[in-house]
Amino acid sequence: MKQMLAGLTRNVAVFIGLCVPWVGLASNVTDLTMMETFSESNTGYSYNWAKAHCESLGPSWRIDYVNHNKGSLYCLKKGTGSGSNCNNCQTYRIVVWKNGGGENKHCNGNYGYNTQAGYVYPSHVNPCRCDAPNRKDYTLGNACYKVSETYTEQWARQHCNSLGQNWRIDYVDSQRGSLYCLKRGTSSGSNCNNCQTYRIVVWKDGGGEYRYCPIGGAPYNTKAGYVYPSHVSPCACTANSLGNPCYKVKPSLGSTLSSAKAYCNSLSGWRINYINEQRGSLYCLKGGTSPGSNCNNCNTYRIVVWKDGGGEYKYCPIGGAPYNTKSGYVYPSHVSPCACTANSLGSHCDTFGVVKTTTTTTTTTTTTTKLYQVTMVTFMLPEFISWKIRRGGKTVCKGGNYDQWYTTINTNCMLTKGTYQVDCMDEKGEGFKGGSLKIAGKTLCKNDYMWNAGKKKTVSLTVR
Repeated sequence: MKQMLAGLTRNVAVFIGLCVPWVGLASNVTDLTMMETFSESNTGYSYNWAKAHCESLGPSWRIDYVNHNKGSLYCLKKGTGSGSNCNNCQTYRIVVWKNGGGENKHCNGNYGYNTQAGYVYPSHVNPCRCDAPNRKDYTLGNACYKVSETYTEQWARQHCNSLGQNWRIDYVDSQRGSLYCLKRGTSSGSNCNNCQTYRIVVWKDGGGEYRYCPIGGAPYNTKAGYVYPSHVSPCACTANSLGNPCYKVKPSLGSTLSSAKAYCNSLSGWRINYINEQRGSLYCLKGGTSPGSNCNNCNTYRIVVWKDGGGEYKYCPIGGAPYNTKSGYVYPSHVSPCACTANSLGSHCDTFGVVKTTTTTTTTTTTTTKLYQVTMVTFMLPEFISWKIRRGGKTVCKGGNYDQWYTTINTNCMLTKGTYQVDCMDEKGEGFKGGSLKIAGKTLCKNDYMWNAGKKKTVSLTVR
């Protein structure tokens, strides 16, 4: 093999049993300024995540090859072929969503890579060959960077929808990467309003208000992941005339395999039995229930769907129309009718989280425990507020120090029926300043915990 020295390029990469043409490129990649910058996130990884990341790199990159089984895809610079598989991350990026994913298109032996989900790797740069018999790093170069979050149109839509019924999506600019999320009664032409009524949710750098201001020059200096007001400084169609961002929104990949798994794992005595990543559904079964009991209802058999149309395909490989299921919902199996026909699943019995119902059945009784979600509604300066819920002297759950203004946040706290003490706190002594906690249809610490209200207010809550 022709050796590649620092600063030079290879012409040909010779693999064991494989000769691959090479487009020369220096291998030492130190300048990653062209890459997206991401913050940390606790979300999982999936094909949709990897696809979205490649698409986020812009029109000069494309998806060339996908390996769903191994959990990786090739995101290549335009003009680069997958056979140039000794290139580094300047032109060749392997985006991994399953541990061990790597370059399996041209190196299709039983090669296991030491890759980690959530990272982006170059191809065979170290060494330029399919195997490394004396090494354990299995030939891919070191990870170029980790992708910890991705912003997409789906994320922007979900954020606007999460604000509640008083807000609506008015206009979407998929090309520029922004949408207008407006308060009911506000029109998109009111494009000098601030974030109290007019929010521009951005998922691509430079997204902004192009509907009425088709600026031909420089794009806006906006950043993906932030929410902006419209033209408030100044109220004119000039580049960068949007106001400062109102808040940043943490990414959400919506309904994913990871969130579907988390839902099933949250149910005591249930287990994940079967996963169909292509269709986007998994079977979450009560202990002692087999997947073949596929006429059972949600008391023992739940199909958790994270892609529209997901359903029961293990025993019913329907060749016609897919199921009329929706991402984010949980369904029973074939209860109406008990037959392998399209759309034969029963009505949904749960969703991924807002209100969870755990059902326990014995030979004589059925008991249902309903859980009520704690929702935080922020207004101004949520960075200084916090809350704690206590019962019987013990802290049940708590939260605080939010970075999202004027938004509704579904917390991880779920309450059963009973009486609680709720502590609302602000370290500056200014109260929630228009924010509130919403629990079981009740609003706490809003009008009675406004400006200059002190560092703490305790209220009693009874959930029935």
